[in-house]
Amino acid sequence: MVLVYLKNGDCIEVVEAVSTEEDDWTLSCLDSQGNPVATFESATVERFTADAEVAEQMKEEVCEDLTIIPA
Repeated sequence: MVLVYLKNGDCIEVVEAVSTEEDDWTLSCLDSQGNPVATFESATVERFTADAEVAEQMKEEVCEDLTIIPA
């Protein structure tokens, strides 16, 4: 699972993702085979994590509404 916190305040949990890949323009959330399952414009991303403990902490501290992208 990857949790993405956007600059507009949205929190998005990408259930199928296990890692991320970032370049100058995009943040891609990748599944266990390295395939992108969700992509975000880097300029819109505030924070992101694939660490479950950090994700839970972020959910408590900054996420008012959580959008879940299921597997």
